[in-house]
Amino acid sequence: ASSLLDIRIGSDNPEKRIAKGGIGLIDSRLFLETPLLNKKISLLISARSSYSTWLLHKIPEVDLMNSSAHFYDVSALLAWKPDPANRISLFGYLSKDKFAYAKDRSYNYTNLLASAKWKHTFSNTFYFNVVAGLSNYLYQLSESDSLRPWESLKINSLVIYRNLKANFSWLPLDNHAIDFGINGVLYNITPGDQSPLGPESQIQLLK
Repeated sequence: ASSLLDIRIGSDNPEKRIAKGGIGLIDSRLFLETPLLNKKISLLISARSSYSTWLLHKIPEVDLMNSSAHFYDVSALLAWKPDPANRISLFGYLSKDKFAYAKDRSYNYTNLLASAKWKHTFSNTFYFNVVAGLSNYLYQLSESDSLRPWESLKINSLVIYRNLKANFSWLPLDNHAIDFGINGVLYNITPGDQSPLGPESQIQLLK
């Protein structure tokens, strides 16, 4: 199974400062974009957060009343155009989901994304892009039982993705384009590390 997250937080060359947001019963959001240094630098920031735990506490069911759920994410883009031939941008994204069921089991999902991109234009028909990227995904499961504390445990799963890519584009004719370059990817995968949860746990450490 796989998924693709397409993040678009607005224009990367804003002409004026814009701020907008909203506050709701279970979530809120904020967005800001602004030019800096005579429009040579642009900054975009977006954030969201949910606080739906209070809604679970209103449900007349014991386990759900003792559960919790919340989420937040933050993304930012900083772009710099020192001259017409060069453009440098930095992007970052952080999200975290947490759900706890009946105070006995909790799930945590964390995503961290970052990238740096440099675009250089040699002419109207020839340019290149260099991109370095990082993705860090962490999943955590915690199980605890007040009646059987020796079986309390925590499981961590991790996927780290690193990417470096250089791509050249050549447009020799109006109806033709030639792309070439090099791309390298490095993965670090931890399927699931098991560890004890609490001083009374007798769960063995497994990696």
